[in-house]
Amino acid sequence: ATGTRQHKIPGRCALNWGLFDAVQRLGGAQTKPLSFTLIDHFDQVKRDYTLSYRKTLPVRVGTGNIRLTAYDQLGRGNVPWVYWFDAHGRLLFVTAGLEAHILETSRQR
Repeated sequence: ATGTRQHKIPGRCALNWGLFDAVQRLGGAQTKPLSFTLIDHFDQVKRDYTLSYRKTLPVRVGTGNIRLTAYDQLGRGNVPWVYWFDAHGRLLFVTAGLEAHILETSRQR
């Protein structure tokens, strides 16, 4: 289909892929739940979503531990999304039902 559609969106809104960047600036346990309208796949408007702090925990990796922080994204019409960060605020992976997105870094040889 071609053409344009307009939607009135009250309050905050976020594109689903833009959240991968935005959630990296949240404040951990001090973060108050954020309400917003999700624009999913650039054309689906989904109201009544929340993004909130879930928990911070140590995770054993190799011979050491890293500290991971999780945020939950909840709303009608989607399975819950969970965003996981390291202590530097870097998004490492996102899970949603059977779907997962994982940070891949390049190594110089």
